[in-house]
Amino acid sequence: MVNRARLIVAIDGPAGAGKSTVAKRVAERLGYVLIDTGAMYRCVALAAARTGLLPETLTGAPPLSNDTEAAIGALATRLASARKIELEPSGRTLLDGEDVSHEIRSPEVSLGASRVSAIPEVRAALLAMQRQAGEQGGAVLEGRDIGTVVFPGADAKFSSPPAPSSAPGAATPSSRARARR
Repeated sequence: MVNRARLIVAIDGPAGAGKSTVAKRVAERLGYVLIDTGAMYRCVALAAARTGLLPETLTGAPPLSNDTEAAIGALATRLASARKIELEPSGRTLLDGEDVSHEIRSPEVSLGASRVSAIPEVRAALLAMQRQAGEQGGAVLEGRDIGTVVFPGADAKFSSPPAPSSAPGAATPSSRARARR
């Protein structure tokens, strides 16, 4: 562990597990900055869509070509090195100075984020940004692989359990309670 006055808190977990809600509350309670790593991937997806690298509709779209993946990787590297993705303490997310906080939460951008996060060059570019954002401590980082890849030496690590299955017929606490009656 590095000798810092303020800690690095890592919160890992899958989408829909509640990690964003927990991370926001922890950051507020501690007076730390919240680093939403998923917002970074969403910004890359939005930028890729705006430049025509991602199709307008991703549902049912074919896999990305190697050339397209390379172009998106280069885009992510440019965005990261030029500091074009900004996460403000207020919770706003800026892409090249534009507030895209709401736009990046759309279903299409979410699908795009899943696509771009699988590209090694994108992960490498954003990894450097994430580490730099939290290296001084006083930060709560939330996302996937935060405590294992981004900050394996984080001072405090938490994992959100997967969200309950919503598959038809899946047992839920309320359905189990009804079955016991």
